[in-house]
Amino acid sequence: MSVWNEIEWPAGFLGVALRNCVSALISFTMVLSAVAAPSHGPAKGYLVITGGAPDYKHFMELAGGSKARIVVIPTAGVTSPAALAMLPPYCSAPGPFAAVHCAVLHTTDRAVADSADFVAPLKDATGAWLEGGRHWRLADAYLGTRTLKELFSLLDRGGVIGGGSAGATIQGSYMVRGSSNPDDNTIMMAPGHETGFGFFTYVTIDQHVDARGRENDLAVVMKAHPELLGLGLDQSTSITVHGDVITVNGPQRVAVWDGKDHDGKGYYHLRAGDTLNTVTRVATVVEHPQETARKEITLPKETLAKYAGLYEMSPRVHMTITVEGEQLISQLTGQGKVPLFAESDGKFFPKVVDAQLEFVKDGNGKVTTLILHQGGADRPMKRLEDAEAKRVAEESAARAALVAQRFKDQKPQPGSEAALRRNIEELRLGEPKYDLMSPELADVTRRQVPQLKAQITRLGALQSVSFKGVGPGGMDIYEVKFENGSTEWRIVLAADGKIEGVGVRPL
Repeated sequence: MSVWNEIEWPAGFLGVALRNCVSALISFTMVLSAVAAPSHGPAKGYLVITGGAPDYKHFMELAGGSKARIVVIPTAGVTSPAALAMLPPYCSAPGPFAAVHCAVLHTTDRAVADSADFVAPLKDATGAWLEGGRHWRLADAYLGTRTLKELFSLLDRGGVIGGGSAGATIQGSYMVRGSSNPDDNTIMMAPGHETGFGFFTYVTIDQHVDARGRENDLAVVMKAHPELLGLGLDQSTSITVHGDVITVNGPQRVAVWDGKDHDGKGYYHLRAGDTLNTVTRVATVVEHPQETARKEITLPKETLAKYAGLYEMSPRVHMTITVEGEQLISQLTGQGKVPLFAESDGKFFPKVVDAQLEFVKDGNGKVTTLILHQGGADRPMKRLEDAEAKRVAEESAARAALVAQRFKDQKPQPGSEAALRRNIEELRLGEPKYDLMSPELADVTRRQVPQLKAQITRLGALQSVSFKGVGPGGMDIYEVKFENGSTEWRIVLAADGKIEGVGVRPL
């Protein structure tokens, strides 16, 4: 990921939208024009639709919190079979759903998508998350199949479907930016790829509006399809849809295209706390705090240099701050560079997402801590001393080189198959050996033992374990066949032989 408007930060500080506090209703409503086709959301369930940055907070609250049963569908982001090996660990640490029952479903084979075995995890799911990417891939794989039918059944049970970017647009009935040949997301209307999943009827949804300069892109669509309600979501904004009501979670804006003129524009904005009745097209607007535009200032290069360094977010995740020319640059482990802009000495912000980075100094004026303020959460990061930073950088480089060599050689780590077999048997008994795991994996496993034991039990007796290769991230990939099904497991061992990471998905 090269920029923050597509970034996936570790769970817990991922661009989570936080509803702004509001004090009182303004004593008026905006009466919007009636259209031929009123829009409806799910009568019993919920939709959490985001402009880009995931809103896991509202999604998980509606899915049942710690009791949630989540299915992740990453198909929009899977560009090739090889890309499967690079998917984030949605269901294991540090993924967003590591603490709950979780499964990943992906296929491009419509026959598989229409099969009972494939949709089984959706039968008792309380939430489904549609990952971003290109929404035409979701349409090609699942429209008209049993998978889509089960997603509607999930909503009928009162569950929640969430998604951002492509996972937002596909939830509407009319799909914008659906061109697959050519694969060009600047084409607003693509014949053959205009039908979304329709969880939200007579609606078209655009995303990344502010970050990608898409303020007026829905105009051509609304002119061709005046029966639609158009929604354009800013990058970090989410909405919740239930029945005939949209609630804006914020923190930024939603552009509502209703077929009327609004001071020369075809849309007006709703913000955090505002609601819209999608049948009457009446918006209820609450009082919002006075917005203060961020003012960018210029700091001397010598001042910027004081903030350069390596900041530890977790043992394997660091924020590197550098100065390039006259610009302060941030880079999170495994992700692209992001320019930062000063609003005061010590406080900086990116322009592609709603966040702030604050540098904390000690009594001698030395920078000791970097605090990331995002989505209502504060994430402190300790600045490493030069010697420690050098050691971490060298270890990281050595680890990356080792992973690259292992990926090139395509040979399993010594002991990985034995460790995998042992781990499976321990989970079957419900007695994992936590001292043979990394502390992070042990913590996640403790929270999931009942679910993991039930899953392994349902699969039946272990029949075979076959090495399939090494993923780009260095995890050994095994196909594990059980009496009642086949699964793909990924495992990586630390230098001391302990299991550092493990994940499983159905085949």
